[in-house]
Amino acid sequence: MDQLTLTSQERSLLDATAVPLSEERRLQLADFVLTEIDQPRKRSRRTFGILAAVVAALTLTGGVGAYAWIAHSEAPKDPYVVYCYPDATSVERGPDWFGGMVTAVADVDGNNKPRLQAVAACAESWRLGGTHLPDVVPTGEDNPVPELTACVDEDGYAVVFPSDPTICTRLGISSLA
Repeated sequence: MDQLTLTSQERSLLDATAVPLSEERRLQLADFVLTEIDQPRKRSRRTFGILAAVVAALTLTGGVGAYAWIAHSEAPKDPYVVYCYPDATSVERGPDWFGGMVTAVADVDGNNKPRLQAVAACAESWRLGGTHLPDVVPTGEDNPVPELTACVDEDGYAVVFPSDPTICTRLGISSLA
């Protein structure tokens, strides 16, 4: 057993303020104090329980968020048609609609009809001047291409807007998966 060593000044201070202890009692207290100092503190089951609950809650939250994102993303019903919009004000395509439609074309034999990549197809339409702002006249074959975002409209068609990725949510339609 380790002995508690005190300086003579500390011993006289203890002797003056404390109730006199027998030598046996003093050794018991010193042993108790040294044992308590030496033992590492054990983690309680409660700490592990709280940690497990936090990890489970974070996992569940991430899973629900991922499901919500996936559930709000769709694939177009016709992967061979893309509508390219000149602005991001409306998803309607009425008789006054001004925009571009890109359609995949099969080869000479009627085979090998390619599935369209919506954003790439509309970017090419913008670059060639097929889609442009209503008050802008396209110039040649190298027109500016704005940031484009693909969505799926209520009819199930791929639609591409010159806007940031939040446009689908703002218009109340799904993102293109």
